[in-house]
Amino acid sequence: MTSISIIIPAYNEEKNLSRLLPVLAKQIAKDDEIIIVDSQSTDDTARISAKNGARIISMAKLGIGPARTLGAKSASNPVVAFLDADTEPPDFWVSRIKTHFNDPNVEVVGGLDTYKYDNLIENIMYNSYTWIIHLWGLFIYKTIGNCWVPSNNSAFLKRVFLNAGGYRNLIAEDGDMALRLRPKKAVYDFILKVRFSDRRFKEKGFFRTLVLWAISNAEATLNIRRTDRAVNYRK
Repeated sequence: MTSISIIIPAYNEEKNLSRLLPVLAKQIAKDDEIIIVDSQSTDDTARISAKNGARIISMAKLGIGPARTLGAKSASNPVVAFLDADTEPPDFWVSRIKTHFNDPNVEVVGGLDTYKYDNLIENIMYNSYTWIIHLWGLFIYKTIGNCWVPSNNSAFLKRVFLNAGGYRNLIAEDGDMALRLRPKKAVYDFILKVRFSDRRFKEKGFFRTLVLWAISNAEATLNIRRTDRAVNYRK
């Protein structure tokens, strides 16, 4: 079975990594690896990562897209997978990705993002929205061949990811990547579902966050690169 490198960008994520890394450690095999790309954290991110067996790569605070790409370039394995630090993945996340890559034609796998939110109505609204986005990504792939998958719940053949240029310094780095990514075969797996915290909405507000994402995706489509926003943005 294919070995996998799991890449997690981090900036002051000690609490989230203390929860996430033990979950992933139970899923990975001997030749797999977890890479934490640490953007000059001032808390115990590095110590907790090392304690849980992760490999740590340090970089300047250049944005989440470049952090993911640096992790992929440094990966030892042919498949690179991406999560955020506040992810709650299912206990089959790694094995399901590996199963997809047993098919020699598969080059990209994308899962479904969901969020837990205190407000029931807004929780339903956002998670309905994310289903629509994923179905739209599948439709675009099936019709014109360009492939959008969420940057925080996906996996690629390393060579395919790097040949497409990796993630750039944008908030909508996955929308930007979709303009360049045309894999031989992509799998949209709606069972490969992860859950994220609602910190994005609490920090900026629910509707403001959705508007920011919409604007950022439009800018990515038009090749407008707002690196000033992306450097300090945390998904």
